[in-house]
Amino acid sequence: MMNELLNFVMRATGYVFVWGMAIALVMLLLTPVLLGSINMLWAGVDAYGRFLSWRDKRRK
Repeated sequence: MMNELLNFVMRATGYVFVWGMAIALVMLLLTPVLLGSINMLWAGVDAYGRFLSWRDKRRK
């Protein structure tokens, strides 16, 4: 009885560890991509804001 329980626990922790490591690796690889896209998004917002202020200055 105890041996089966221990076997199950060991296998479960192994699965959790392997999946956790795989997810951590994927997140580590995707971090620069996600940060880059967020950076590009903010650059677009900034450019749009500059365009609006430039247009308002030109109108006067």
